[in-house]
Amino acid sequence: MDEVQLTDEGFIGLGILSPYIDRLIEHGIKAPVPVQKNAIPEINAGHDVIVHSATGTGKTLAYLLPLLQKLESNTKDLQFLIIVPTQELAMQIVREIEWLAGRDAVAALIGGAAVTRQIEKLKTHPPFAVGTPGRLNELVNTRKLKLHQVKSVVIDEVDQVFSLGAKGEVESLLRHIPKERQLIFVTATLTSLVNECAQRWMQEPLTIKGQSQSEATTAVDHHYIVCQHRDKIDMVRRLIRSVNPTSALIFVNDTEVIGALQAKLTYANLEVESLYGEAGKQDRAAVMQRFSSGRLQLLIATDIAARGIDVESISHVINFDPPADAEKYVHRSGRTGRMGRSGTIITLVTANEKYLIGKFVTKLGILFSEKTLAYGELRDAGQEVKRRPRGTAVTNSGKFKSASLKSKPAEHASDKQIIIQSNMDSNGEKIESDSNMNSLSTPRLSNQPTPKKSKSKKRGHDSKNKGAPRWLKEKDQ
Repeated sequence: MDEVQLTDEGFIGLGILSPYIDRLIEHGIKAPVPVQKNAIPEINAGHDVIVHSATGTGKTLAYLLPLLQKLESNTKDLQFLIIVPTQELAMQIVREIEWLAGRDAVAALIGGAAVTRQIEKLKTHPPFAVGTPGRLNELVNTRKLKLHQVKSVVIDEVDQVFSLGAKGEVESLLRHIPKERQLIFVTATLTSLVNECAQRWMQEPLTIKGQSQSEATTAVDHHYIVCQHRDKIDMVRRLIRSVNPTSALIFVNDTEVIGALQAKLTYANLEVESLYGEAGKQDRAAVMQRFSSGRLQLLIATDIAARGIDVESISHVINFDPPADAEKYVHRSGRTGRMGRSGTIITLVTANEKYLIGKFVTKLGILFSEKTLAYGELRDAGQEVKRRPRGTAVTNSGKFKSASLKSKPAEHASDKQIIIQSNMDSNGEKIESDSNMNSLSTPRLSNQPTPKKSKSKKRGHDSKNKGAPRWLKEKDQ
């Protein structure tokens, strides 16, 4: 491994302890990103903060690293509580803590999993607990989870937690935690509801800015395709065949579409599965494992299910349905192009939905390009497309060349010349062909139609008057 030179502007300058810096380097993280530079000192100082930065810009480490600096090893009490909206996001954060501090440092407390195993995990006294509001409240109400010594509370994707109707459950949890605790809101979209809850529950909160969506996605291309709604499923199939993504996440608004879309793509021999809220915890975990490991090329998901999906290899996001607002577009597009990587987002819209693209441009400052799919290629809309004539191939120069007509053999040309010459005398006058000459025939190219044989005519008087009126025949006689 190459030696990394760290300066005061790096993690050392932010007060991160060397054991954690070593683990960061092992994972290829050599320097802090903007949101980490801005948030770590304020969280270290114990302030209540709102961390506001685009999806995929490093927010998780921005709060985990300073919390790890406060970790006390001489206590068995729970020290840090992280509240999240979905199981997938919870497990992502759990994995981050595990590689930073070890498997014994964290308990995952999420719905859909065996509560008895989670209770057994709490008996090992982990300093971190990551969970969804419903399961956390269940454990608190049954006195299996004690929050009286919690020092810091993080609500990740706080806008989504509140919008899903869990605001009351979160407030119930906060009432069980000492007032002296530190409260950290983390979000990619700062809504009025988030600000309202911050004013109610935080003490002199600071808003920490990271990167905006346009700044964070400079290496991401944003496209849209206009098509009829009934053509969208087939359009997705054609898109996959055309762009052949390394890994693609397909967003739908309605879970009822998932079955038909998955069946169509499966019929086309594409590796595809789906992820939605009604699926069981084990099924969702198995699907995510296959998708993150690269064994699954396509994943169909709803907005809720996709929260927390952090897969580095996602090259494309396809919006089967356009998101209802700019905030959802931010979260969807943030699944690709994470931490400065390149990516592509393609949104399918009907003519009546096209106005949504204009809203995203105005609110997010993102440039969109309209595309069309023609002859297996994604092209700029309005670009002239020359249809290849049937039976032609394209040469290296880009010109069409006949692929069906075979080149004429050389001996055929010479035979034809001989026949023509044999019908001329020495002065160039045409002469009658004898029987031998009639036996020779001009070669016919395969693409030429067979000429119709003309009927032979008898020479003479009868032939001349054939078909003439009776009065003319009698006159001749």
